[in-house]
Amino acid sequence: MNQSLKKSLLLFLVLFGVLYCSGLLNKAVEGFGNPFEDIVQKIMAAQSQGQAYEQWLGYVYKNAPANSDILNDFKSRVFQPTCKFRRDWATITPKGMNIPTGAASKEMANIAYKNYMACLQKGTNSCLKQLDNARERLMEPGCQLLHTNSYSQDFRVSMH
Repeated sequence: MNQSLKKSLLLFLVLFGVLYCSGLLNKAVEGFGNPFEDIVQKIMAAQSQGQAYEQWLGYVYKNAPANSDILNDFKSRVFQPTCKFRRDWATITPKGMNIPTGAASKEMANIAYKNYMACLQKGTNSCLKQLDNARERLMEPGCQLLHTNSYSQDFRVSMH
C-alpha cells in the first residue's frame, strides 16, 4: 500500500471512531438517558402533530369532573364573561361532532393546552377556527369571543 492510501485509511478510521463514540453513528439506547430529551421530544410531538386543541380537549372530556379549573381558564381567555357552559357538554356532543382523542397524560394535556393558546396568540387561522368548534361544543348559544389580546395571559391552572 502506498503512503497516501494508508494515511487516508487511518484518517477515515479515526473519523469513524470519533463519530461512532460521539453517538452520531451509534444509535443504541444508553443505560443513562437524558430525561430532558424525552420531555423535549414529547413537546415537539405535540407541536408537530398540530392537534393541540384536540389533545387537551379530549383529555378534559375523559376527566371532566376534575378539570373545571382549566375550562374556566379557557373560557376567561376566549369567551365573553356572560357566556355560560352547556350543562350537558361533557355527555352530549353537538350533532356531527365526536369527542376528540385526548392526550395520554395530564402533563401532555397541559403542554397541548399551552401550545394551543400559543397558536391562538399567533393568530394561526386553523387555531382560530377551532374556537368556533369550542363555542358550539362547550357553550350555550349566543356566546361571543373575546379579542385576541387575552390569549397570552399567564397560566395559573393545570390539568388534573
